[in-house]
Formats: sequence, structure tokens, C-alpha cells
Amino acid sequence: RQPDGEFFSKNPGVLAAEWTSRHIIVYHIPEASIPADLEKETPDTSGWKKWILAYLPLQPGCTGSIGPQELILNMQLCGDWAGSTFGTHQCGGGGWKYLS
Repeated sequence: RQPDGEFFSKNPGVLAAEWTSRHIIVYHIPEASIPADLEKETPDTSGWKKWILAYLPLQPGCTGSIGPQELILNMQLCGDWAGSTFGTHQCGGGGWKYLS
């Protein structure tokens, strides 16, 4: 079972990916365990095995079918999912005001 939003909200940290011609590996490193190499912006994934979240092996010749990736974060401030409570408290207002 893959971690969901509830897991990540209770276990903040860093999501990192290693993409080579042989595989794509996604890591989740807990906030309290961020290694020095990552903090120095010189990541060395050889010591990150315990934080592997997903391993995606690539068959020879398949690397051309995967191109540049883009991560889109959608921070839903309004809506039924949030209980329709955004903007109803003392600091409230329309959600659109915060997105300009």
C-alpha cells in the first residue's frame, strides 16, 4: 500500500527522485533524518535505501518514452472537501484573494 496524504501529513519530510537510464527511484526522507549530503545539495543516494518509496525499473530502450516531468501542487483552500470552512473565521475572506 502506497502512503497517502494522511501519511505525509503525519510524517513530513523530503520527496526526492533518482532518474537513470536503468530505473526511477522515489524516496521519502523523514524531516528528522535528512542526510548531510542532501542538506549540502550534493545528494548521494547510495545511503538512502531505507527511504525508498517506489522503485520503477526501466527496460532497455524504454527511456525514450519518458520525458521531462512537472510537479503540480494544488493546495485546495476552498471547497466541500475542506468542510467549506475556509474564509469563515476572523482572518477569512474569499479564497481567490490568496491566489493572486
